[in-house]
Amino acid sequence: MVHITYYSPAWPPAGVANGIVTYVSVIRDYLLRQGHQVSVLTDGMLHLSDGTTRPLHVPSRHGPFATRLISRLDRRLGHHPFIARRLAAEMRHASKLVATDLIEMEESFGWSGRIQRSLDVPIITRLHGPQCLKPKGADALIPAHHKVHRERAEGRAIQRATALTAPTAAVLGAIRSRYRCTCPQMRTIPNPVIAADRDALWDIRHCEPETILCVGRIDLVKGADTLVAAFAQLLAIRPTAQLILVGPDSGAQRADSSVVRYLDLIRERTSPQAMARITVHGLLTPSAIQALRRRAFVTVVASRWENFPYAAVEAMAAGCPLISTRWPGADEIIEDGFTGWLTPIDDPAAMAARIAWVFDHPDAAAQTGLNAWRQCSTTFSADAIGARMLDFYRDVLAARRQR
Repeated sequence: MVHITYYSPAWPPAGVANGIVTYVSVIRDYLLRQGHQVSVLTDGMLHLSDGTTRPLHVPSRHGPFATRLISRLDRRLGHHPFIARRLAAEMRHASKLVATDLIEMEESFGWSGRIQRSLDVPIITRLHGPQCLKPKGADALIPAHHKVHRERAEGRAIQRATALTAPTAAVLGAIRSRYRCTCPQMRTIPNPVIAADRDALWDIRHCEPETILCVGRIDLVKGADTLVAAFAQLLAIRPTAQLILVGPDSGAQRADSSVVRYLDLIRERTSPQAMARITVHGLLTPSAIQALRRRAFVTVVASRWENFPYAAVEAMAAGCPLISTRWPGADEIIEDGFTGWLTPIDDPAAMAARIAWVFDHPDAAAQTGLNAWRQCSTTFSADAIGARMLDFYRDVLAARRQR
């Protein structure tokens, strides 16, 4: 039996729209079914295998004035080193409450490096979205120096990591090249997904023709501008088409430093007629999104960069026809013409043409959706991915014993 502790940005997963939380939730359930112990640490709380929760009280060593000063300084540093220090103290406290064999956490802010220096336990750094791989213009409202601090801290943590995993070979290869990683344990293991039951799959008989769904943040990285531009072109030949956007608006900064919604920037260069055919939702519950997936004729992912987007994979797991841009690693998840279709990044004309083609070929759309569901039921299933991850954990532990 192995005891794994995960750090998660939020917990429990119900109602949380976050890919890391989804990943931890699916892997945790698999490991519990196999008889292993799993703890999840988040926000000063340790969630144990039996469903109970333990608070992790870490007393401050500073007085009120020093605490306020540290908090202000931490907010000015993009890698938040004082939060990392507190997290390390919480991990030490957790390890005293429940003995753990290894810890897995994301690379964000380089915090895994701080934990690795604090505990005599193997730390697996899971690459979920390294700052250095994000395209120019990402996180527009975050100060530039914050992004520099974060990238440097993540780089140090990755270079010193003893175990690394990534959901695609493209991400792992890019990180190995950028940081010249000599990590002794590295492996590509996709994220798992729960495939829908056969009777709950997308059905062409029940969807709305010419309805397009996009789930994800409304911003530059997710390609909201590409999708809306493609949709505007599509309306020239499909005037009754409609687009549904689901997700938060990340905002944007103008040249004069004023902050606006990203959708407002898109609206300025999109005709009122096209905007009238677009319905925008904020965050929705998973059940509401599932209903929209069954309603839409096709799901579209227009991103300029992705890691392993659950917005795409969950559509595949529901048997939905899918069109995606060809971000690095997309072809490791989507087989063009078989489990979905891939179009060039930042090419509205190509995307509009592919959407129109899918509208004209409903049988092909249905078949690709079924193929995608089968892939999620096998290759990306919790059992398949969980077994691969557990093998990796055992390899890491075996290597440590041989030291």
